[in-house]
Parts: sequence; structure tokens; C-alpha cells
Amino acid sequence: MQIAAVNALGNLFVLTNGVEINEFSDLAGKTITTIGQGATPEYALNFMLDKAGIKDKVVINYMAEPSELATMVAGGTVDVAVLPEPFVSVVTMKDANIKNALNLNEEWNKLNDNQIMAMGCIVVNKKFAEENKAAVDKFLAEYEKSVEFVNKDVKAAAKIIEAKGILASAAIAEKAIPNSAIVYKDAMANKEAINAYLQILHTSNPASVGGALPDDGFYYKK
Repeated sequence: MQIAAVNALGNLFVLTNGVEINEFSDLAGKTITTIGQGATPEYALNFMLDKAGIKDKVVINYMAEPSELATMVAGGTVDVAVLPEPFVSVVTMKDANIKNALNLNEEWNKLNDNQIMAMGCIVVNKKFAEENKAAVDKFLAEYEKSVEFVNKDVKAAAKIIEAKGILASAAIAEKAIPNSAIVYKDAMANKEAINAYLQILHTSNPASVGGALPDDGFYYKK
């Protein structure tokens, strides 16, 4: 497999229900309930807590499903949570007391010299790409146009999302899209930044990147 593009940056947020959090260091002494144990959310959060010098001052609980965690935040049984969009928008639209306290993508940039947090990517089978390069390149070009459309015309994109049944309402989609960090970043052009991010994951747990950092053949070249 090869990575062709990064299509989503960090879209994790710290939500609070009755707790005051104004900056990342305020998480010290708190219990955070989150998702993604054994995956990128765990490694990214641990890295940030360690970088901020508060890793030993935070207790982290993990939930399997973001929908379940969102329900617990709304019900008041969890007062500090890390959730992705669109769950953030769903919860905060229902209850004004629930605050979107921190954008972890922004906090990542502050703590890590503006290196990208790559939360999603487009991958392609290497053999298929070699045999169908024109088709793969066309798909990537159309995908990039789609990303541009969604970010430029949020209202129109939200209506399509509702019509396709991806989310329950256009209102939720319209609020969630700006926070979803939907991007198109060509993998080869951003190889250095992606490698830096993979290095962080590898340091946290080598198994998270297959045991070793990838070579240049990992990156698809248009």
C-alpha cells in the first residue's frame, strides 16, 4: 500500500460539562475520557500531555464508541472528554452548558512546531496504482476539487450530506465541517511532515506504524 494524500488533520476537541478549561495546561489534575485506545488519538494525546509536562498529572479513561461517550457527556456523567467531529457539534448544539474548550489540532501545532497531525489519509494498492496510474491521478484530482468545494461552500455541502444520509441534519453538518479539518495534502509533497508525525507514533508504539518507519516507496507519486 502507498499513501497518496492526507485528507484530514486533527479534528479532536476537549469538551467540558461544568469544568473550566481555558488552556492545555488546565488539564492537569483532571480525568479525561476519550476514544481510540491503541490508535492515533491515544498516541497523539499522550504525546501532547508529555510535551506539556502534565502526562503524570492526568488520568485517562477510554471508551470504545464516540457516540457512547457523547451521550455520557450530555448526561453529565463525564465532565472532560476528547471527541471528534461531528459528535462535538451534535452535543454542543443540544446543550449550551457543554463547552468546546480546546481544539487539539491547534494545541498540537503550538506544542510541536506546527507539524501536521494527520488523522486521515487516502491509500492505494501499489500494484493497482502502477497499472492504473491515469485513473488514480484522475480520482485524486477530483477528490481535491471535492475538498475545495466542501470547505468553500459549507452550506451547500451540508445539504448534500443530509440528503445522502451521512448526518441527520444539514445544521449539524454545517457546524461540523469547519472544525473537521478536511484537507487535501499531496503525500509526496508533504513527505517530511508526514514522516515527522509517523516518527512520533513510532516512538509511542512501533506497532502503530507496522514496526518500522516507511521508506520512500510508501509515498505515491503523481
